[in-house]
Amino acid sequence: MIRINLLPEAKRKAPKAKGKKPIRPPREIPFVWIIAGLIVVLITAAGLAMWHMGLVREQEDLQKQTTAIEGQISQMKVQQGLVQKAREQRNNLAQKLEIINTLKKRQTGPVNLMAQLAGAMPRRLWLSAMTQNSSAITLSGFAVDHRQIAEFMENLQKSPLFHGVELINIQTQQSGGGGQQGAPPVPLRQFEITCQLTQ
Repeated sequence: MIRINLLPEAKRKAPKAKGKKPIRPPREIPFVWIIAGLIVVLITAAGLAMWHMGLVREQEDLQKQTTAIEGQISQMKVQQGLVQKAREQRNNLAQKLEIINTLKKRQTGPVNLMAQLAGAMPRRLWLSAMTQNSSAITLSGFAVDHRQIAEFMENLQKSPLFHGVELINIQTQQSGGGGQQGAPPVPLRQFEITCQLTQ
């Protein structure tokens, strides 16, 4: 089949090849866009640099805080050791004080007993012997008269250290005249009293 092109020569176009697109000349990018792109890149780079510097500073701060905390932990360990040592010393001191108090109680028992006896004795009465068997005490001595012995027994009964005061024996004895030559003998009452110690 024959084709005839009836268009004038000026308007005729060469037949287009199938499957090929015409080649267009490259477009030129405006100079303003290039500058804007560079500015965006520079701003982004500056932002990233500042962010990185912030991270570095934060890391340095964290390292400083970690070092400070480790120092505090070391100090606390030292203080904990001192506290533990102080507790041990306090416990040892408490044990020693308890032993001292126990010894004082044991020591003050006889002293208190003698003080109570001395306070209960009238002026004209004296003791010659004292024996103790467990909580029972036997007192032997001399007095000028019966009144002195009765007063001594009353004083013992009033004392919180003694109870159950009983007169076991009383005898009259003649003694010298008070150490003076030629003085008449003075009658003395020898007595024996028992009582119980209050626990």
